[in-house]
Amino acid sequence: MGSDLFLIAIVAGAFGFTNIAADASQIGRILFYLSLTVFLLILLSGLFIFNKVKAVLPKFDPNNSKTT
Repeated sequence: MGSDLFLIAIVAGAFGFTNIAADASQIGRILFYLSLTVFLLILLSGLFIFNKVKAVLPKFDPNNSKTT
């Protein structure tokens, strides 16, 4: 999606449609920052959830197995 907007901006700029090129560039920039924000939110929430689940789960000791 982002590369399509970049291609539209390059082609529109080459043909002199500067308004279309500027709009495509702005949309691409907005989508980039939006996807970066969503990625960071998912990453941070995953780290916090992993730490909480790890603290609740019992420790696994491979030397103390009860399957004899």
